[in-house]
Amino acid sequence: MDEKKKSPLQQKPLRHAGQSLDEEIDKLLTDKVLLYIIIPFIFSFAAFIQWQSFLSEKKINPALMTGVALISIVICTLKLIKAKKKLNNLRLGRDGERVVGEILDNLRAKGCRVFHDLVGERGNVDHLIISQKGIFVVETKTVSKPKKKNAKILYDGHMLSINGYKTDDPLNQVSCQSTWIKETLSESTGKNFQVRSVILYPGWYVKMNNNAMKSNTWALKPENLLRFIEKLPNVIPRNEMMMAAFHISRFIRSSH
Repeated sequence: MDEKKKSPLQQKPLRHAGQSLDEEIDKLLTDKVLLYIIIPFIFSFAAFIQWQSFLSEKKINPALMTGVALISIVICTLKLIKAKKKLNNLRLGRDGERVVGEILDNLRAKGCRVFHDLVGERGNVDHLIISQKGIFVVETKTVSKPKKKNAKILYDGHMLSINGYKTDDPLNQVSCQSTWIKETLSESTGKNFQVRSVILYPGWYVKMNNNAMKSNTWALKPENLLRFIEKLPNVIPRNEMMMAAFHISRFIRSSH
């Protein structure tokens, strides 16, 4: 008789960049897209069988099933078009998070700890950097660019202007996430770490004025964040940095 076996892994792996979006894509494909393909096929096949019977003089009227099949094809086609648009947006966001994750992982060589896709009660944090130069909550925004060459993002410390469209939604989102990380670390370590918010826009020209540079929230190109962090002074002792990283990794492994 075979012995019962168990996994040799003693702890769950950390999450990778874009994992939440990967999971959402898989769920959309499984729960909706596949269903929208199967339903028309079933009704079309049933209509085909009835047409076969009708043409072979078995006197089964296929009109009703043909109507149902046509209606299901139209409805599910419209649903598929909508799902395809959502899939494209999810994939764009996922790919953006992966690209940014690859860039941020370079900070590990400088002694930083980098985490991806922290899922919590206030949404998910795309990336988290814990270093002696500070703790940074990073939100990736992969926004499609217009074909015009002068597309740019401006940030004044209070409002973002994305190619002329003003919004503060990303600022509010990343601020909420930073508060959650700060509270989580405070509860688990007993220490009050300062947390900076960062919004990264892959592929965009992003400009901050002096007020934005001095604020607790930055908006940058991913490549520029590494240079910004390098210029900062050390503000967290290494032992406290490692403690914060340990508590975050323990939180991630216990929450999924």
